[in-house]
Amino acid sequence: MKDDQKELALLLRSRFPILVVETLEEARFVTLAETVCNLADVPMFTWSVVAGLRRNHRGDAVSATHELQDALKHIHRWQQNGAVLLLDAQPWLDNPVVQRLAREIAFDYTRIP
Repeated sequence: MKDDQKELALLLRSRFPILVVETLEEARFVTLAETVCNLADVPMFTWSVVAGLRRNHRGDAVSATHELQDALKHIHRWQQNGAVLLLDAQPWLDNPVVQRLAREIAFDYTRIP
């Protein structure tokens, strides 16, 4: 396993509720995350303002999740485990509702991995 894969796999197994990754190589990181999640048998979802929330970066979008706030509300109601990549989420992080939802999702990480 490559070093990047090992490091991300370790972070995933450590169950950090939120990880922040800044990279100029988004496609490479998404592929890396997909590989690590597949090896760990963890479903992976991505969100972008253009595509909304969807499984495996290529699946059909969950309806009404193009706004980050709506996607986080949907994630907060989930009863399944998984990893979610929020692509270009920074512009919405000043929103108090987005901040609160992110905290509540992170606080619930012991209930649902």
